[in-house]
Amino acid sequence: MTSRTVTLLDVARTAGVSKSTASDALQGSGRVAEATRDRVRAVAEDLGYRPNSAARRLRRSSTGAIGLHLPQTATRLDYYMNLAFGAVARAQEEGFDMVLLAPEGAAGGPVASRVDGLLVIDPEVDDRAVP
Repeated sequence: MTSRTVTLLDVARTAGVSKSTASDALQGSGRVAEATRDRVRAVAEDLGYRPNSAARRLRRSSTGAIGLHLPQTATRLDYYMNLAFGAVARAQEEGFDMVLLAPEGAAGGPVASRVDGLLVIDPEVDDRAVP
């Protein structure tokens, strides 16, 4: 027996509403009657529905990630390791992934297109990746 992921369409069909109504009900947006909103939420919980974060990020044109740029000296100091782990924990609390950025030129392409924001720690004067 194979189990498959419960989709928003599954929730909508089971609740007897349209996909957009189910989406609005689960997000708390739109003009949805409170009884309908409650029914959709109950169905979603019963079915074990979990929003597809990849689809949500695609729809919002976001990556769901924050870039962490550390100086080259970061590998030699515990301070930066503690800072990095703290940044990761805080990003997770807000629903973001943290991406440790490679030195400029290592991965190719502009960094800004791969993350939604940047956390730049102790930038060095000659670091061409920072601007």
